[in-house]
Amino acid sequence: PWQADDIDGVTWVRTVATPGSLIETRVTAVQDDYDFTADFVRTLEMPAVPSAAPARGRTLPVAPSIGSFGR
Repeated sequence: PWQADDIDGVTWVRTVATPGSLIETRVTAVQDDYDFTADFVRTLEMPAVPSAAPARGRTLPVAPSIGSFGR
């Protein structure tokens, strides 16, 4: 509901890939002047993510405020 569809078009792809998958597509058509339709080509392999070192704690200063933006 918050996307500006007239500016931020979408690409429609019919596939059985799971949400969050990184896929390669081939754009086949423009739809409604700003959206695309595309054919599924293949699922790309996700690179292995090295395990992250534990984060060190860090103390940050806190300053009180009377007002805030957007209140």
